[in-house]
Amino acid sequence: MNRQLKFKALYENKLHDVFGISFPDLMVDIPLQRFPFTQKVKADELIQFVGKADVNGYEIFEGDYDNDGNCVIWCTNCNSWLFAQLDVPTKDICIPCHACDGNFFFDEHIQKFETVGNRLL
Repeated sequence: MNRQLKFKALYENKLHDVFGISFPDLMVDIPLQRFPFTQKVKADELIQFVGKADVNGYEIFEGDYDNDGNCVIWCTNCNSWLFAQLDVPTKDICIPCHACDGNFFFDEHIQKFETVGNRLL
């Protein structure tokens, strides 16, 4: 399996690239603009890269959504990355998984996906 693992951390209401994770307390190293250039913090939330890019070439992370409210999630029932339906104004998930609901599948729609935001922000 040749898959790139990347994470972003929500800290102080911003998403930051993660350079390292310490277990078991899930402390993460995030970038700083000054020396020592990284800072170890306790992230509010950790999100994972799904291994795909959107139509503009931006990496897609868990929680990213498009103009139609299709939000990328990890479905534990399907054991894969899929879309949930997001109520964009409230950032609440209304339909947990489109595939479980009998709707379209991730691989068909991800080719046309354009990220407009992340539900954590």
